[in-house]
Formats: sequence, structure tokens, C-alpha cells
Amino acid sequence: TAYEIVSRDWSSDVCSSDLVNIRKRVIRAFSLNDLITAGTLSENFAQLLRDILKSNLNILVSGATQAGKTTVLNCLLGELQKFSRLITIEEVFELNPKVADHVAMQTRQASLDGVGEVTLRMLVRESLRMRPTHIAIGEVRGAEALDLLLAFNSGIPGAASIHANSPVDALRKMSALTLLAGTNIGRDFSNEAVRNNIDLVIHCEKDSDGTRRISGIALTNKNSLDSILRVEPLITWKNQQYELSKIDFDNYPKLHFLQKNFSFNNLNNSHQGRTN
Repeated sequence: TAYEIVSRDWSSDVCSSDLVNIRKRVIRAFSLNDLITAGTLSENFAQLLRDILKSNLNILVSGATQAGKTTVLNCLLGELQKFSRLITIEEVFELNPKVADHVAMQTRQASLDGVGEVTLRMLVRESLRMRPTHIAIGEVRGAEALDLLLAFNSGIPGAASIHANSPVDALRKMSALTLLAGTNIGRDFSNEAVRNNIDLVIHCEKDSDGTRRISGIALTNKNSLDSILRVEPLITWKNQQYELSKIDFDNYPKLHFLQKNFSFNNLNNSHQGRTN
């Protein structure tokens, strides 16, 4: 029968060794204006993200698979100022922000002889020699987390996406990935590196009906007396609308512009759309 053919000849033989996974570049949004047009963001929310980007904060975009992380990251990078020189580093080309001076780099697997491999860690270190004003990694999944944090520590702002269930989980995962760089890296060092070099997390979610949205923005708590990573929510999606948390901006000098120049009114849309 047809079922027997599929089960025996495809599932057992072909899929076990000959399965091909194709990841296509399907990003249709290149700026925050595109997300406004789609109904995903309000004008005021988009302006908040623009102001955050202009303040040269180091940003993690977190969320589950298919939550819209890459789209949000791509739109954020598309808002960089005209004089910016952006270096993006990926395993597979996906980011395509409309930035005039944009250098896109991609990893390469080793040849059959075992030579010629180019890793994310190598590309992050090489990017520092290319006069970047901003660095972005499409997705942090390994020891390149350490190199990215060290790049941020050198004064070069940037952003990256990471799979995580919440903003605080994003910071903890970033710290855990740093440990993969070597046995000489300790947990206290990795936590401190994350706390000092990641300023905020933009978290994305996908609802059961397929709607993708930014579900919250959280600030990295830099005043903790212990080594535990913590976040302080700035904006949270609750009861079908965005709610603002009370923040002591004296603890976040880089965000003083929000307290002085930004109105948190009208963050919500009359309708919520999709990021792709």
C-alpha cells in the first residue's frame, strides 16, 4: 500500500540519512514603518524602539521559534542612522536591513579535507577590524556569545537574537553559552559579562492564532548585589494591551532620554497584526 511505501522506503531509509533542510530568506519587513503598516506596532511604540536604538544600547531579541525574532531584529537594524557601518554575522544569510554601509558575513563549513572552516567566533573577532559602528549576530547559539560580549565591551554597540522563553531566560542562556568558550570561563565571570554588556531584551511571542508581537521589553538589572541575573520589565503585554512598569531611571543612566523626552501614551494599536 501507499502507507507501507512511505513508512518503509522514506521514513526509514531516506529521512535517516538524506534529509535536506532548506531555510529560505522570507523577511518582508525592513523597517519599523513596515511593522506599523502591518499593524504590529503603533507609531509611538516604533518611536520608542528608534530612541532605544539611537542610544547605542546593546539589545537581545528573544523568543521561541517562529516568534518573529529575525524580523524584529531586521527592522531594528534598518533604523540605524545613515552614517552607520553595520556588520552582520550569520550561519545562513537572513538579515537584509536597508543600511547603505552594510557588510554581511556568513560562516563556512570545513572542506572534505577538514580545512577552511570559518566559525561565528572567527567572524566576530574579524569584524572588529572592519571599523563597525554596530555589530549584529543573526542568532547566538554557541561560544560566540563570549566574543560578542567582549565586542560590546570594547564600545561597539550591537544586537543579536536568541532562543529563550522570557527576557530573563535570554540573559541566563547568554551566560550559559559563554561557558562553552572554555573550561577557564566561570559562571560568575559570564554572569558579570552579560550584566555589564547587555542593556535590554526585546521579547517576541507567537499566539495560538498565529499572531506575532513584541510581548515585552525588559531592562537588565545592573545593580544586583549578587551574581544572579535579573531583569526589570519596562513594557509588558497584558490583557490585550501594553502596560508600563514603574522604573527608577536613576538606575539606568543610558535611558534618561525616556524619562525626559518620551511619552508612553498610545503604545497600543487599535488592532494587532503579524510580523510577517
